[in-house]
Amino acid sequence: MGRPKFRKTGCKPVTRNKLLPLAASLVRATSLQNHLALEALRSRYGASLHVTLLFRTVYLTYLMRDAIEQGCELDVFQDAESALYQCSLRADEDGSWQLAEADIGALKVVLT
Repeated sequence: MGRPKFRKTGCKPVTRNKLLPLAASLVRATSLQNHLALEALRSRYGASLHVTLLFRTVYLTYLMRDAIEQGCELDVFQDAESALYQCSLRADEDGSWQLAEADIGALKVVLT
């Protein structure tokens, strides 16, 4: 008799690095990437990649809001998602990847 296997074959065990908090340099780089994506969309130099990055940030921040002391209200996330969706629709219509000035406030709140 051998030891029973609890892992599925083909699944790699989770490494120690994946269990530890993210490195500060990675957190700063991700934050800078998100802020630059917002600025690119604000200044009409945006692309679908920038909208995707901001969608990811809005959704991840929403999922983590219970763990954050200063969590945002649900309305802020809905406004941010709606702003990015409207930006995508505008890009489909006229090819312009840009955020309206009125929509930037909710995204700023999510990013800070």
